[in-house]
Amino acid sequence: KLSKEHTVQIAALKRKINQLKTGTGPTPVDSLQGIVVDDLQAKLKGEWMQSTSNTRYVGGNYIHDGAVGKGEKSAAYKIKIPEDGKFEVRVSYNHDDNRDRRVPVLIRHADGEVTKYIDQTKKPPIDGHFISLGTFDFLAGEWEAVVISTKGTTQHVIADAVQFLPEGAPVVAQKKPNPEQKPVKP
Repeated sequence: KLSKEHTVQIAALKRKINQLKTGTGPTPVDSLQGIVVDDLQAKLKGEWMQSTSNTRYVGGNYIHDGAVGKGEKSAAYKIKIPEDGKFEVRVSYNHDDNRDRRVPVLIRHADGEVTKYIDQTKKPPIDGHFISLGTFDFLAGEWEAVVISTKGTTQHVIADAVQFLPEGAPVVAQKKPNPEQKPVKP
């Protein structure tokens, strides 16, 4: 007979195996192309809660507003642009029925700023993680380029990672391993 501790460990391993089989586990930041800023690096205004309840997220966790303090919370993502150019801006979130249908995302770029709205009840169309908000011109330097806020929302708002892909980068968000690469001997 198994101890309670072993039963709990087996259940956790079964969940992990299922996540790996279905591809629904967390995505490591370093497996993504372009410039990626995770929620852990975002400048937060208001009290956000870290979570790993929904396993579709980038990095170590995602954050949510708990559906409270509406209009008082934001997550600002600072990015370092290496050289002038056009970048596709993507935002990662995990969807659910309790999410807001109109989450405002401010994008600051070389030509000004624009607010786009995300329906977080819908599955993100890119790899089940990201949605594209468009391609914008950016000048080299540090920008507080993306701000996710709770203004005008009534349901849960999720903030996870933002991704900047240089124009012309491959459409697929995740890097593919190089089968030609041989292991390096110590």
